[in-house]
Amino acid sequence: MPCQNLTNGICETNIHNIFECYGCKKVSGYFQNGLFRRQHYPIFENNECLLYVYEYVPFHIPQIVTVFLLLFGDFEFVNHINGINEIRMLDLGSGPATIPLALLRFLKQRNIASNFKITTLEASNGFCKMINIFKKNNSNPQVNIIKCIKSDFNTYYNVLQNDNEKFDWIIMSNFMGAIGQNKSFEVVDEIFSGLVNKLIEPDKFIILTIIEGNNTNFFDSLTYLRNNLQNFKNLEIIYTKHDFCQRVAVSTKYCLFYSKRGIYYKPYINTKTLILKRR
Repeated sequence: MPCQNLTNGICETNIHNIFECYGCKKVSGYFQNGLFRRQHYPIFENNECLLYVYEYVPFHIPQIVTVFLLLFGDFEFVNHINGINEIRMLDLGSGPATIPLALLRFLKQRNIASNFKITTLEASNGFCKMINIFKKNNSNPQVNIIKCIKSDFNTYYNVLQNDNEKFDWIIMSNFMGAIGQNKSFEVVDEIFSGLVNKLIEPDKFIILTIIEGNNTNFFDSLTYLRNNLQNFKNLEIIYTKHDFCQRVAVSTKYCLFYSKRGIYYKPYINTKTLILKRR
């Protein structure tokens, strides 16, 4: 049965080809619930990476696409980024390049002029291999992974210097558990403040986007995004968008190619985007 997302134009063969190259057909039809039922935020390896692609990515892609549609449908947000031909994006906790995959699907639905030059940060060997598979097989030059940093977040954060590579957009999806586990909200605020201060280009602004669902196993992102991320050292917030809801599914959302559990999905959206500049 052909995927309806291809026939109705929501998705494209480029994305499906990348998933096939990941090897997700090896676990097609097999479902192992509870990959995240652990005491600590996991780093998946080997067959767990394939299971994650098969079980979770079908839900995460439409979730992320929904956030991109919300942002690029907001005149104030678009007005800020107009004129940026190449958006330098840092994808924290990239997994199997989930955000780049979502960008491919988003660009199928919305025509924008910007190109995305993406640096991924990922601790898993298995997911880093998938990121390289994405780089090799992606046919859309508008979404270009230019570097894959293999590191966990804490190590990356601790070695950051003020002369580090700069970015226009820091983004993460379903990664707050890795950053915030066993930390207070105040400490997490300090981490984000330090991160943005080290990665912002002088005399320019930077975008910070956090995308989560309703999972609070490792960190209460629901409460955190509602009440925190309001004060940054040496930085001024010039744009804020916080959205929490369960979107109504009005069309096919995820692809039958890599999921057999139906075609409709209402993604949980718990997201916050800030645009910041130096004071």
